[in-house]
Amino acid sequence: MQHRCLQGSGERRNATIAGTHRGLPWVTSGFTLIELLVVIAIIAILAAILFPVFAQAREKARQSACLSNQKQIGIGLGMYAQDYDEVFPVGNAANLALNPPTNTGRGWAGQMYPYIKNIGVFLCPNDPFESADTSRAEVSYSINQNLSTGPGNRLQTIALSEITAPAQTVFLSESSGASIGIGAGGIFPNPLEASSSTSIGFPAASPGGIDPASRWAYGTGEMGGRKFTNLCVGGTVPCNNDARHQGGSNFLAADGHTKWTRGEAVSSGTAANTAASPQTGAPLSGQAAGTANMTDGAARRFSLTFSQI
Repeated sequence: MQHRCLQGSGERRNATIAGTHRGLPWVTSGFTLIELLVVIAIIAILAAILFPVFAQAREKARQSACLSNQKQIGIGLGMYAQDYDEVFPVGNAANLALNPPTNTGRGWAGQMYPYIKNIGVFLCPNDPFESADTSRAEVSYSINQNLSTGPGNRLQTIALSEITAPAQTVFLSESSGASIGIGAGGIFPNPLEASSSTSIGFPAASPGGIDPASRWAYGTGEMGGRKFTNLCVGGTVPCNNDARHQGGSNFLAADGHTKWTRGEAVSSGTAANTAASPQTGAPLSGQAAGTANMTDGAARRFSLTFSQI
């Protein structure tokens, strides 16, 4: 008898559960539409916050890679100077037939390559220029023309001992539009190349790379507070490109150290008359600040200068 009651109780309980399932809709767990929209909104807010951070981190990595390239070039410069009585490379564009000989300073990369032995070091990850000729390699940097040419583009050799303040003197700055011929297999440049560019902080007037209508554009922004109106690359691109790395660019100083700085903190122009001279003159014909002055004669103060004096 007891067994039947228990059995009956179980049957009633099962029947009640079954009836509940049959009489009511299934109850399931999940998100409502409002909850889904809230989650999507939170994800969108997080993405808006994090994506710029990721982009800045990526750009910082590119800036660091570029700075490392310049540091390796600086090490190569030190070895080159040891082999050549502390004289800086003068390039392969000198015209020795003239009296006195003239020079533009172009071709420094081919001269320095044996001390670097890595063609990729000459390319900044942020350089927008890409040569259409696969037999050429881009060069994203320009040497200071004041270290290889004198007044009237006369050939001159500058020794490290002749530079008044090497830590304040620009040796290498960022540029765009130049390329050099490379050898078989694309692993080394022509040692006699004359296309790697030079600069004094003004738009370059000589063609660079393989396009005779192109000119080198700067990746530094306007230097020394000078405003440029000239156009490069066939008259379509401003010669002073925007600063390549977060409002500034990388520089290699004559003493071998590298630094990031804004263009307005770098004095552009030909060599100063004396170390005490301020930056003077018009944008396309002026002199850089002397290393003992480092101002434009007013309130602007510079951390680097293109003058070796």
